[in-house]
Amino acid sequence: MSGKIIDKLTRFGSIIILLFITIIFIFPVYWVFQLSIKPPQLNLIEPPAFIFTPTLDHYIYTFISPGKNLINLSSSIIVSTAATIVAFIFSFPASYAFSRFNFKYRNSLLFWYLSLLLTPPIVFTIPYYILMSNLGLRGTYIGLIIVYQTFAIPLTIWLLKSFIDAIPIEVEEAALIDGADSRTILLKIILPICAPGAAVSMAFTFVFCWNNLIFPIILAEGPTRTLSLATFEYFTVTGATWNYIATCSFINILPPLIIFLLLRRYIVRGLTFGAVKG
Repeated sequence: MSGKIIDKLTRFGSIIILLFITIIFIFPVYWVFQLSIKPPQLNLIEPPAFIFTPTLDHYIYTFISPGKNLINLSSSIIVSTAATIVAFIFSFPASYAFSRFNFKYRNSLLFWYLSLLLTPPIVFTIPYYILMSNLGLRGTYIGLIIVYQTFAIPLTIWLLKSFIDAIPIEVEEAALIDGADSRTILLKIILPICAPGAAVSMAFTFVFCWNNLIFPIILAEGPTRTLSLATFEYFTVTGATWNYIATCSFINILPPLIIFLLLRRYIVRGLTFGAVKG
């Protein structure tokens, strides 16, 4: 009986700890959201006002009328989505090659991809600025999409390779015996099997691209400026308009959140893919 009581107390304590940790992580998001719907005159009062009449004026101004940040939101979606798709198209066959074949400089190439992920993006700013300016791609979607591949392709390759490694080679050997060619094996066998891994890879790559700020600072102009970059417009010499900053910041959180919610089933499967082998 005492053992059961100890188990219940342990479970209850674990729930309390997890609830406390959850509150710690959720509270900053809640703070940003309530600031986005709070009347401006309540921003700096002490103690902070948690009970007030909410207003949608800040969302209307930034995304509806005049909607000055709607084009920035569209730019973020276009660039991040296109960069993720391009990275997957190039990374999937490369990941398969790294997983299944031993070739010269294989490990060196993998290490080079890893080094790109570990290198601070600020290192690439001056070379990319000069290169894209000379190519006439500064201030274009294509320029941003190309530059994003610096970390999108390495990240996708490393993630996809780990999932392909978990697929038994016997599956491909059986397909070869049945007369399947390499293209059929890659697209009709490997890709469907590692679909959860592909979803995980694309989700993380999209978030990586969505959250990037360094490259848009030097390359984005006019309509190609992303939402995270446009948010800085509300920091002015006369002060920060916190309500508009919070509004843009909260909207900036939503697309990655929606993606992970929609793909949560595949992400859970992907994160455990190949974890248990018989």
